[in-house]
Amino acid sequence: PKKPYDKAYMAKFLGSMYAGQKGKGKESIAYMQTAVDADILSTNEHGNAIRTLADLQIQEKLFADAVKNYKLWLDFTGKEDSKIYIRIGVAYMELKQYNNVIAPADKAIALQKVKPDQSPYRLKLGAYYESKQPKKAIDVLEVMVELFPEEGKYWAQLGQFYMLNEQYEKALETMHIAYINGFLSKKSQILVLAQLYTNNMIPYRAAVILE
Repeated sequence: PKKPYDKAYMAKFLGSMYAGQKGKGKESIAYMQTAVDADILSTNEHGNAIRTLADLQIQEKLFADAVKNYKLWLDFTGKEDSKIYIRIGVAYMELKQYNNVIAPADKAIALQKVKPDQSPYRLKLGAYYESKQPKKAIDVLEVMVELFPEEGKYWAQLGQFYMLNEQYEKALETMHIAYINGFLSKKSQILVLAQLYTNNMIPYRAAVILE
């Protein structure tokens, strides 16, 4: 190709082809970056190139570059997409920039219209846990057990966070609910519940579940 548009179009085409081949991520990124830098493709093609480039950068663990290009895609297209905000949050988690995770996760939650997705809530939970903010983690988990009551791991996590925050009665209530619904499957979880029964002067229940 000789003309700038044709060069950009061919670069995007080659980048898309390499993207589908195992171990060709870096080659794909190089071609797709050329297409994006040219800034000459049609609106749809340019937007697709930016998003594909960011997806490839996530795949290749180039998280800072991925964040930059996801934000570029949001600015260029003017669209709001919960999946993009989730990927931005994932990239920030990988970069250990936990304070930056919350805003895109909240954006993703706000954009959910039908069935809630667990991913942004898990991102917030992880960010608060890693940044040692147990009270905020509890707030997230309280919403999660309400939205996803069938997910036993959230009940167990909430009970354990209550314990960390010295809310022992709430910890017992939550772990008891988890137990009677069959959500506690690990020995360590049973031992935690037994300890809570004992501390709350219910030794018989502690003995029964220990058996």
